[in-house]
Amino acid sequence: MEVPALDRNSEVALSRQLLEWFRDAALRGDLAGGERLPATRVLSSQLGVSRNTVCEAYELLAAEGYIECSVGSRARIAQGVALRDASYSRRSPSAAAVARASSGESGYPPIVADFRTGRPDTATIPRKTWIRAVLLASESLRDRDWLYGPSEGSMELRAEIASYLFRSRGIRVDRDSVFVTAGATHALHVLALVAARRGRAVAVEDPCHSGMLGTLRGVGLRTLAVEADESGMVTNALRGLDAGWGYVTPSHQFPLGGVLPAERRAELIAWARDRDAFVAEDDYDSEFRFAGLPVAPLWGMDPERVVYVGTFSKTLFPALRIGFALVPRALRDEWRDARVHSDVHNPPFEQAALAHLLEDRTADRHIARMKRRYASRRTALLESVAREFEAGEVRVLGDASGLHIALRIRGGRFDADFERRARARGVRIAGAERHAIEKGRWTDTLLLGYGHLDERAIERGMALIPELLRMERAPD
Repeated sequence: MEVPALDRNSEVALSRQLLEWFRDAALRGDLAGGERLPATRVLSSQLGVSRNTVCEAYELLAAEGYIECSVGSRARIAQGVALRDASYSRRSPSAAAVARASSGESGYPPIVADFRTGRPDTATIPRKTWIRAVLLASESLRDRDWLYGPSEGSMELRAEIASYLFRSRGIRVDRDSVFVTAGATHALHVLALVAARRGRAVAVEDPCHSGMLGTLRGVGLRTLAVEADESGMVTNALRGLDAGWGYVTPSHQFPLGGVLPAERRAELIAWARDRDAFVAEDDYDSEFRFAGLPVAPLWGMDPERVVYVGTFSKTLFPALRIGFALVPRALRDEWRDARVHSDVHNPPFEQAALAHLLEDRTADRHIARMKRRYASRRTALLESVAREFEAGEVRVLGDASGLHIALRIRGGRFDADFERRARARGVRIAGAERHAIEKGRWTDTLLLGYGHLDERAIERGMALIPELLRMERAPD
């Protein structure tokens, strides 16, 4: 099979470029129905990318129905997806061309304001400190550390993560329950593999992060949508639901930003106990809380029913690719097996470097500095909202924590067409509706990510939004 050529200078993620390449090849018929795709480890080696990149592309392809995946066997092209229109070119486009087309950037002006969510400030990464830590780690590794390591991660890093969780979240964790992963998405991928083997459906918030939904569905899991409101999952809707798993973001619901109230938390745990189910707690953006008391993790209510998932992607930097999960005893053997067959383990160098930065509190000090910086940007964003909109015209949701807010605007309709028109004005922005499973309830809600924007960029971008709304509301 021809190996895709990837454009590493493109703004389009490598996983997205892979998705586009395979999808186009399947539509053209270059890859026939039933044809097996390369194993993720083989393709990642051929392309010189991480295995997670290939796994993400495969998961998205499966979610869109272009490939079929089953536990224990290689993915195959789905039957009946090839187009019969002879006018559809059979010439494979380059990945660069695919990337330009799929990015939607062709013909658009430069970005004036980029309100994408999930993006921390990378300009302040302590690069020299990190490089020194990696070099020190490389020099201090023992001979056995250069071999395959334990799938649950190095004992040193697991111990430091347990200590960090006590300092930052106030929970006492046995290091044996800490399992190191390649980020939160990877942790949920491993958990999805465990869940798929058990064969029970997973209840998810609606709206729910579309990437997470793709991860769950990509391994063949059946998902059941449970309505989420401004306070998170509406847990009384779980009654009678035939699911063995739940997925929630209780500390900062994505995308609406709500905090799950105590009574709903209790109801969720009671549901899990009654159903002999497990709950995946994605502690999304909980480190950056700006108003009110810190929210205790759901995990503390029942560590043997909750799989707590965290990451250092926002607190340090996304390229680090280190996250973790607190895994109940009943799932640990299954988790180890799924991890070994996923990507074995994290590299030892980054694990040792992060353990060092956690041990000497360098990471803690950096996170504290970033929290102050993000708090200033949050203030600038809220002041801009108040300046640009009339009182009563908008409602701000989810501003107490995290690196984005949801803005509910009276009379707004923010669909894909709106996003394209906004991009034509130099604004990259998305609505909450793109993450909705049941469409139609959140069309009036915009998502504004601000972690990566300085105060001037925030003010400049916010000044353009009322103009975009006026254009939307103007008669044809």
